[in-house]
Amino acid sequence: MSINWTMVAQDGLSPVPLPAEKIFFKQSSIKFELDCNANGYPGNSGGAWQDANGTVFLSNQRIIYLPQRPTDTLKSFHVPLQSMKNCRYEQPWFAANYISGQVLPVPGGGLSQPGQVKLTFKEGGQCLIRY
Repeated sequence: MSINWTMVAQDGLSPVPLPAEKIFFKQSSIKFELDCNANGYPGNSGGAWQDANGTVFLSNQRIIYLPQRPTDTLKSFHVPLQSMKNCRYEQPWFAANYISGQVLPVPGGGLSQPGQVKLTFKEGGQCLIRY
């Protein structure tokens, strides 16, 4: 996984594809949460990021999240598919559906330890991204 590593198109609305990459799915109105603090303890300096509204892209190589309003601390997030483990698709009774899982850091990606990611589908569309 990488924070603020994804190259974004000039309009800021989509990622620049990697070589041989094909984007299969795009969904907006996604809430993003990433916690890299081991055992939930903030003193472990892994970091935590949240964003209330953005767009997720699913390609044949990675999952990409672009916030609607980028900040200095969160401009983009991506995780190679092989670096996402223990994925779960949840359908709560009284909340929005979401996908969660453990993400592993990639060399040079700006993160030093694994984390937990959660992508919440605030306005539907999740049935297309299940895997």
